Amino acid sequence: MISEQNFNPIKTELTQGINLLEASAGTGKTYAIAMLALRFVVEKELNIGQILIVTFTRAATKELKERVRARLVEAKQYFSGQSTNIDDNIRLWAEQLIATGEISIATAIKRLNNALLSIDQAGIFTIHGFCQRLLKEHALESGQMFDVELSDEVATVRQQMADDFWRTQIYPRSAWEVSLLCHEYETPDALLNSLDNVANTLTIFPAVEDLDALLDTIKKLAIAAQESLANQGDTLSGCVNAGYFKQTYTKRFAENYKQLSQWLNETVKADKHFKCALPSATCFKDFSASTLSKEIRVANKEQLTFDSTVFDALANAINKVSLVLRRSLAQDLQENLDIRLQQLNVMSHDSLITRTAEALATTGGDLLISAIRQQYRVALIDEFQDTDQTQWYIFSHLFAAEEQSLYLIGDPKQAIYKFRGADIHSYLSAKTQAKQHYTLGHNWRSHPDLVEAINQLFQLNSNPFVFEDLNFNAVSPALSSEDGSLYNDDTMLPPLALWQLAESEKKSGYWTSGIAAEALKIAITNEIVELLTGSTKLKIKDKSRALKPADIAILVRTNSHAKQYQKCLKEAGIPAVLNSTESVF
Repeated sequence: MISEQNFNPIKTELTQGINLLEASAGTGKTYAIAMLALRFVVEKELNIGQILIVTFTRAATKELKERVRARLVEAKQYFSGQSTNIDDNIRLWAEQLIATGEISIATAIKRLNNALLSIDQAGIFTIHGFCQRLLKEHALESGQMFDVELSDEVATVRQQMADDFWRTQIYPRSAWEVSLLCHEYETPDALLNSLDNVANTLTIFPAVEDLDALLDTIKKLAIAAQESLANQGDTLSGCVNAGYFKQTYTKRFAENYKQLSQWLNETVKADKHFKCALPSATCFKDFSASTLSKEIRVANKEQLTFDSTVFDALANAINKVSLVLRRSLAQDLQENLDIRLQQLNVMSHDSLITRTAEALATTGGDLLISAIRQQYRVALIDEFQDTDQTQWYIFSHLFAAEEQSLYLIGDPKQAIYKFRGADIHSYLSAKTQAKQHYTLGHNWRSHPDLVEAINQLFQLNSNPFVFEDLNFNAVSPALSSEDGSLYNDDTMLPPLALWQLAESEKKSGYWTSGIAAEALKIAITNEIVELLTGSTKLKIKDKSRALKPADIAILVRTNSHAKQYQKCLKEAGIPAVLNSTESVF
C-alpha cells in the first residue's frame, strides 16, 4: 500500500504517472491546482496550452482560469523585481528556484510571458467542454461527423422515445393489461418523469423482465387466487362476521372482499370490455399471510387456516409491473437515445461523454489517444470524486501513461454521493492505480474548534465510510480563534451542535416524517431569531458586531423545502433569499 504524503504546493516534486491529491473542503484545493499549473509552466517549460484542467462546473472553470492567471502574474512580478503584494508561497518558490540556479530569472520571465500571452487558449474545461473540444478538433480520429451539433433539445427526443415506447408497449394491449400497466403511471409523460433522477449510466439490475411474461404470470395467479377465494372465502367471511377479528380489520373487510372478488372474476374473463379498477394495496394486504396470521393469533383462532400463498404471490407480481415498465423504458433510453441523436446529427451533453469513450475504444482509438497526449502533457482533474466510470475510462486511457502527468484532485469523502454523479468504485479504482498519494493537511476556511470537532466526529468510527479503502484524514486548522468566533455574552458558542428530537408522545414513540420536519423547521427558525435578536456577537480579533441574516445559511434537500423555510423565516420577520435548490441564506 502506498503511503500518503502531505502535499506542499511549492516543494512537492512534479512527477509523471497518476498522482492522487486528496483535499478536504477548505484545504486550498483550487490554490494547489493553480500552483501546479504555474510550476509546470516555469519548471518543466510547458506551454499553458499543454496543461489540461478539468473541473465540475462552468463557474469553476472561470474561477480556475482567473486563479491560474493571477499566479502567473504574481510570479512574473516577483521575478521582475516587484516584491510588493506577492503571495508568500510564490516568493518562497521563486527564491528557491533562484538559489538553486535551476532556472535563470530571464528564462522564468520568458516562460511566464508566453503563458500569459496564451492564457485565453488555456485548456480549462468542464468534462463536457473537454469532450466537445476533443470530438470537434479530432473528428477524423474519433470517427465523428464534422458538422455534428450540440443540442439542448434532448428532452424533446426523450419525450418522443417515451411516446414511441407507449405506442408499442401499451396501445396494442387488452383493456385488462392496460389497467395493470397504467395503474401507477397513466401517461407516457408520467412514466418518463419517473426516470428524471435516474442516471443514464445506471446499471439496470436485475435485468429487465419481459412484460408479456409478467402479465401472463399475473393472469395465471389471478385464476389460482379466484379458485382459492371460492374455496376459502366463506370460512374467512364467517369468522369476520362473527366478530373474531379486530374492529379495524372487520370494518374494511366487506368492501375489500368485494373489490378483490370482482377484480379476480373480471380478470379471468379479461375481455375487451374490462373496466374493473385494480384493487387497492390494502385490499391485497388484508389477504396476505402476515396480516391474517396476526388477526388469527389475536382472535385466538389458531384452528382457522387460510392459505395466502397465491395472494402474496399475486400482490408481489402486480407490484413489479410499474418497476418492469420503468426498467424497460430506462433500458430503451440507454440503448437507443444516442442512436436517435446520431440519426439527427446532434449530441446531448451526456452523449459527448459516451461518444468520447466509444471513440477511444474503437480500432482507431490509438490514433486519438496519441494525438491528445501530444496536445496535453499534463492533466489536472478537479473534483475527481464526482467522476463516474465512463469519465474515468476517458481520463485513464488518455493520460494514465508513464510519459504523462495525471493529477486527480478531490475530496474522497464526497465520493459516496451518488446523487451528484459520483461513483465510489471509480475513485477506489483510481486510488489503486496512483503512484503517489498526497493530502492537503491544513484547513484555511474554518474555525479551529470546528475543525477539531469534525476530526473527532469522523474518528469515532475506525471505518466511517464503510469502504475500507476510503480513509478519513484529519486536517489541522490554519486559522486561529481570533479570526472569528461566536460569543453569547462572554461564553464562546460550541462550533458543532447535534440536535435530536425528543421521543414522540405517540404510542409508538416515533415521529411521522411530516411532523418531524415541521418541528425541526420551527426549532431552526426560533434558533435563528434568538441568534439575531439576542446577545450573540461575532468577534474578529478585538472587534465585535451583532449577527446579520446574511451570516446564516440553512442547507436543505430540495427546492420545496427551501421555499418552506423561506416562508417560515419571513413570517418571523427575517429576510431570506433562495440560493440554488439546496440552500436558503
